[in-house]
Amino acid sequence: MFDGLDSSVQPLFVAPRDLVRWAEHVRPHVAKMAEGSNGRYETGDIFAALATGRMLLWVAIEGIDLACVLVTEIVQYPRLRAMRCIGVSGSRPRRWMHLLADVERASKERFGCTRMESLHQPDHARLLRTGGWRPFHVLSEKPL
Repeated sequence: MFDGLDSSVQPLFVAPRDLVRWAEHVRPHVAKMAEGSNGRYETGDIFAALATGRMLLWVAIEGIDLACVLVTEIVQYPRLRAMRCIGVSGSRPRRWMHLLADVERASKERFGCTRMESLHQPDHARLLRTGGWRPFHVLSEKPL
């Protein structure tokens, strides 16, 4: 997909102005996130938020392949600013999970965040344990 890149896994933040160039490559991953959102988002909702900068797009590239797509949003609390992981889609997570540290660093240095958060499926908790994450709250829901 992307020629001339290092064969190791490389992280990349995709600025809203560059979304058009990436849209078709990330669309299947964003659609998967929307499907797993339990009705919170449709694919178009996520793309609209990415285009305006309300949500942020991060990708991991492995050689010429797209290894992972991550969507985050900044949450401004009264006393702190957090980068919240909204969705992640990719294969072979052990190859790119360490890149979360790059997202954390950029979140602090570029976006002024002092905390990372993640909304995730319960079975993903085992993956996050490797990066110093700890459970704080679990989001459970019941349709009305």
